[in-house]
Amino acid sequence: RPDYDDTPIPEFLNPFWMASIPDDQPLSAITMPGTHNTMSLYGGVYAECQTWSLASQLRAGVRFLDVRVRHVNGNLTIHHGVSYQWAHFGHVLEGVVDFLHEYPSETVLMRLKEEFSETNNIYGAVVDFIHQYAYWDLLWHSRLVPTMGEARRKLIILQDFTGPDLGIRYGSLDIADDWKV
Repeated sequence: RPDYDDTPIPEFLNPFWMASIPDDQPLSAITMPGTHNTMSLYGGVYAECQTWSLASQLRAGVRFLDVRVRHVNGNLTIHHGVSYQWAHFGHVLEGVVDFLHEYPSETVLMRLKEEFSETNNIYGAVVDFIHQYAYWDLLWHSRLVPTMGEARRKLIILQDFTGPDLGIRYGSLDIADDWKV
């Protein structure tokens, strides 16, 4: 279909579109292109949501990532429901770090949610993965919405799990998140 690009790589790339946004612009005033189940590349018609890799999505201009992790014995694998996506949270963090190093004018928002496990205790594992695959200062450490200048070269966790604050609480945002299959 002309409104859906399912080619292996994006036809249109816009990796530094945020560079022209004034530093004093609140991030809440910016429309963020995003993907649902960002890492869902496998599992057939009921699980696949994307055809582009994380790196391709970011280079195409996507700045909102929807990441679902399954927590098993301290590991955070990427899942869409029961479908394992052949990745773990460390792969996502490495991809975001690489992108923000190459394009320091940009920021990435990441909804992080537990999927297909119900430990309700992923906070410790998330922190461990951040220390192992990224670095602590990469994160925006506030519940307050930053300006574009404050957000540049930062990962803003939209925390959809319990535990101390790692960023902005997903539940505190006014987001149109109604859906049905």
